[in-house]
Amino acid sequence: MEWGNSANINEEHLARLEEIDANLLQRAQSLAGQTDAPGQQEVKQAGDLVSSLSKGPAGGHEERVTNCRVQRPIWSLRAQVNRSQAAAVKAAQSIQALHERFASIERTVLDKDPQETALSRDRLSALLPGMEALLEDSKGSANGDAARADLVQSISEAKELLAREQTQVPRHDIESARQGLYQAADRVVQAQNRTSGIDCRQQDCLALTFDDGPSPISSQVFKALQDNHAVASFFSIGQKIDAQGGNTLAKIAQAGFPVGSHTWSHTDFALISAQHLQGREFSDAAAAVKASTGRPVTLVRPPHGSVNEQSRTDLLNGLAAGIALYNVDSYDWAPQASASSVEKKVLSQVRPGSIILMHDAYQHTADALPHIIDQLRARGDQVRFVTITQLTGEYPRAGDVYYSRTNILRM
Repeated sequence: MEWGNSANINEEHLARLEEIDANLLQRAQSLAGQTDAPGQQEVKQAGDLVSSLSKGPAGGHEERVTNCRVQRPIWSLRAQVNRSQAAAVKAAQSIQALHERFASIERTVLDKDPQETALSRDRLSALLPGMEALLEDSKGSANGDAARADLVQSISEAKELLAREQTQVPRHDIESARQGLYQAADRVVQAQNRTSGIDCRQQDCLALTFDDGPSPISSQVFKALQDNHAVASFFSIGQKIDAQGGNTLAKIAQAGFPVGSHTWSHTDFALISAQHLQGREFSDAAAAVKASTGRPVTLVRPPHGSVNEQSRTDLLNGLAAGIALYNVDSYDWAPQASASSVEKKVLSQVRPGSIILMHDAYQHTADALPHIIDQLRARGDQVRFVTITQLTGEYPRAGDVYYSRTNILRM
């Protein structure tokens, strides 16, 4: 399921990137003869790459396992998972190759485009609230002074660029500032990890996550986590955040547990795109979370684990939020689920670096949680429960998809 979906998401993004870069080529060719036009050889090599990628694999795409209802012999499923993983990796490599080949052409062409420059400014502006929240949250972190100073400077430089007239700042300077913010934020995250004794390259780190709250069960889940000295990430549904639920989320956030968005009404990403519901489902939900927690949303959990290309772009351009998926499903949502079945599902699937899906909306999940934590800790003294940001060691990238520590799908 993880790798079938990963391959599909990467290939959809690759196809879109090929369209974008084909358009860039046309625009670059129209600049031929101008003093700042891309070189002919550079344009030819970029065109050859797009042409080679657009041909695609012979025979088209095979059927992939993308949901939990597929029933096949285990040997057949394993072989298909391996093929899907290979396809996901190949598409990711092609995406990276296009970015590298077109970097110079993109700079030359898009610096002349006022709409693209305005879009880059919007992306940079959307990123700043999360960066400032990270700066506030990292106060007092041992060994983090130098990293925080870098982030302070990066935030200041970004604000200075945004304060200037658009025509005075080339698009590539805006994009450089955005990447500089991410790099500075990563150093802060990594400094915080060192202070907390977290090294997920060496430890068996696991990220517990809970969807569909706030609910009356949320407080029980939160208490179980605190009683067992474990952290987790929560993804809340905007329309469920009433006064009581908001108070619960405030307590969760004050304890240092991140709270992300699970959309306003648990609507699938594809439907949000098709019906143009981004304002309600993304923006309003994020505003509701921030009103309760005091922290901006930096990760969004897609309902039913379903991601489409348009929503990745919407989150890149709007909230500057990453997409939190998972590679372990507790199946606590299943009709016949029980505390015992939830515990067995998690324990049978989990591996170091996993992101685990659960729900703070079911009593059997709250009942199972202490036993799951105990059983996982019994596997060794290197087991560590962390947030998704601690797990990856990076600030969430807008539009990127996080399945596990080692399976991150880049834009």
